[in-house]
Amino acid sequence: FEGNKFKKPIVIREKGVSIFIKPSEINFVQAQGKISVLHTDSKTYTIYKPLKSFTQTLPSDIFVRIHKS
Repeated sequence: FEGNKFKKPIVIREKGVSIFIKPSEINFVQAQGKISVLHTDSKTYTIYKPLKSFTQTLPSDIFVRIHKS
C-alpha cells in the first residue's frame, strides 16, 4: 500500500459533526438497506448513504467489495 493513501482520512458526518477516520482504522463497512454501517475497533458509525455511494469515497486499492446483492 502507498502510505499516503492509507493515512488520508475519510470524512463522515454524524449528528451534524464531521468525523475524520483513517482508512487503516476501518475494519469493514456493511449495507443495511439504504444506509451503510462503518465498523472500527472503537466505534460503529451509521452513514446515511447507500453502500454503493459510500464506497466511492474509499480508496479502491485498499478496499474491495466482496458481496453484491
